[in-house]
Amino acid sequence: LEAEMIKKAFGKEFIAVNILDLCRKFSKGAVIDEAALLQSGLIKTEGAHIKILAKGDIDFPVTLKIARISPAAKDKIIAAGGSVEEVI
Repeated sequence: LEAEMIKKAFGKEFIAVNILDLCRKFSKGAVIDEAALLQSGLIKTEGAHIKILAKGDIDFPVTLKIARISPAAKDKIIAAGGSVEEVI
């Protein structure tokens, strides 16, 4: 599984992490931030520009602490009972 996918948006590169990737690596109640993504192997570079995208479904609550998340992904996390803290 090569989860680290580089995409470009408005001339900026970011590493895309999909909700389905989060479901494979984390469980109910997990706090997911850059350190957790590194430890899980979903990203390989510390300080990378990460964006959570909405591909896939989630049916358990997690707390996501990340700088960039698509509106659709945020809606899915909240609908599953989780929360999103957008950090800088």
